[in-house]
This record gives sequence, C-alpha cells and structure tokens, in this order.
Amino acid sequence: MTHIISSLKGLATHFAGFIAKMLPHHTFYLATSSKTPESIPSHVLREQFTKLDSHMKDQAYRMRWEMSKMDDTRISGLKWGEEHFWTEPAKTAKVLHRLGLLGSNDVKKIPYSPRFLGGNKKAHSTYFSIEEKLGQDPERGWISYVNGMGTEIHQARRDASQLSTLLAKGHNLHCVHLPTRQNAPSGDLIGFALDAVRHLAIEGGGHTRASCLIAQQWIDYLTDHPQKFFLQTCHSEGATHVHAALRILRDTRPDLICRLRIITFCPAHIIKPLENEPLEVINFIKLEDGTVNPWGTGFNSIKQSKHVQIVSHTQGHPHDHTSHDYIQIAKPYFERFMQMGRIL
Repeated sequence: MTHIISSLKGLATHFAGFIAKMLPHHTFYLATSSKTPESIPSHVLREQFTKLDSHMKDQAYRMRWEMSKMDDTRISGLKWGEEHFWTEPAKTAKVLHRLGLLGSNDVKKIPYSPRFLGGNKKAHSTYFSIEEKLGQDPERGWISYVNGMGTEIHQARRDASQLSTLLAKGHNLHCVHLPTRQNAPSGDLIGFALDAVRHLAIEGGGHTRASCLIAQQWIDYLTDHPQKFFLQTCHSEGATHVHAALRILRDTRPDLICRLRIITFCPAHIIKPLENEPLEVINFIKLEDGTVNPWGTGFNSIKQSKHVQIVSHTQGHPHDHTSHDYIQIAKPYFERFMQMGRIL
C-alpha cells in the first residue's frame, strides 16, 4: 500500500510541477548578501529609479515595505513603501541594488507563480511578528514560524503567540504567513484541493513568495548577525515551503546552513539534511495524524530517521501542533536553542 501511495504521489508531484512551470510567473529578487553599496549619492539613486517602469517601481515600493516589516510588524498600509521610499538612503540603495540597478552581483532572480500557488486575492505572503513582543528576542538568535494550509493570517498570529508563550518563554517570533485558497469556515473542498496542488507543485521544484521570503529572512539575519543562529519552525504544509527555501539557500548561501536550525510539527514534508550537511533539524509527527501520514513526503522512512521524533498521541487532534503532546516533547529543543543556539 505504501509503495502504491508513493508511486501515485510521485506522478502527481511531477504533473503539478510541470503545470506550475507553464503558468505566468513573477520574479523575486533574492539578495544573497545583505551588504549595501556604500557612498552612492542621492542623485544617482534617483537617476536609477527613473529608469524603472511603473511595474518595477511598484516592486521597489513593496520591497522597501517588506524590508522594514521583517523587523517591525507595526508597519502597515498599501502606500507605506512608496511614502517612505526616500526617507532612509541606505535602504533605498539596498532596494535598488536588489533590483539589479546597482550591479547584478549578489542578486538572484527566482521565478514564482503569484496566483495559483500564492494565495487568494485577499491574502498574500507577508512577514509578521508579535507586535507586543517587539525587541524581545533570545540572546542566541531569532525564532521564526510558518503556518500550514487552511490558515488565515489572524489564525497564524494566534498560533505564533501560543508558541511564544508555551515554547519560547515569551520571546518574539518573526514569521512568514503562508496564504490559503480555502474559505473559512472549513469544508471548502475546492480551496483545499488548490492548496494540496500547491504543495505538490512546490515538491515538484516550484517556489512561492512564501519560500522566497523565508530564504531572504535567513540570509538577511544570518549575514547581519554573524555570531547568531536562526530557529525556523513550521506546521504542516509550512514545512513544504521551508524545504523549498532550503533548496534556495543550498543554491545561493550554503555557508549559512551551519547556523540554521529547523523544527517541524506535523510536516507535509519530512526535512532532512543532505549527506555531511551541518543542518540541525528535527521533525515531530504522530503516526495517528492522517492529514499527513502517509501522504506527506518522506513518510515511508520515518521510523528509520534520526531526524524524526514520533510523538505519542494522548489528547487533542493529532494534527494540532499546539496540543500538550507536542508542546511537552518540543520544549527541551526550544530551551536548548535559547541557551546554546543549538537544538541537537
């Protein structure tokens, strides 16, 4: 039975990945270094900016907004990036550099599907954190979180707040929201099917804005803080996009992987390091979790992997990552990160 499921999933993944590559794409400009060209006169920046068409100017405004929102979740408003674009010349230069206008070094263009794989009209991937915990980060580094499918942003904020309280001793979580095509309340089968196809397409080699934002956050933080570490947590389909971000990091900045730690809850993709790769990762799953078992990637070998911790199911829904079962088994890993910067 397991072999049949693996074969069917392989075919579906290949087909979904092929279809995704045929769809219209946008470009994410990934900065592979957080360095900014220095001492560029303001008139040169403005001259380069005038060369952009209206679409690229909108890209620049959004990038300026995202760059600041990564640090401060209080930033909001559709016009914020435009209104603040010229307020800090260093950040203006960083945006124009990431768009390739100040040289193409340290910039990688990553195609992604903005609609079919990105979310609905009312929700797009974005950074967010816990506003009331601004500046309250562990000494060893940042903790981040990516939600699973079927989760609207207010639910993702609630889950992040719970994880902060239950596992991170009240520290902030710097998160990436993974949008959903499902309408609340649950029971939207069409939306669920679209989210499921998105998962398969990403497994087939595609990317979403979410996976690009995750990779960019890792690169920016770990480059700017060479003595710090980054703990990435995720739930369900969020693990699929974290794995896609890991593919990006392996391709662009493999030197940073030694300071990245990953903890997945109920993952749709079991994340493992490559041979001799210094990645610390642990996946928490319940065998009773029919949402991902045996449909998720890598579930055919979970009992043989040292990077999988099987959680005993005693209460709650087996796919609820905030249940007592998961919290109790994950707590020592979070405490080890906050004390040592490690999870293993």
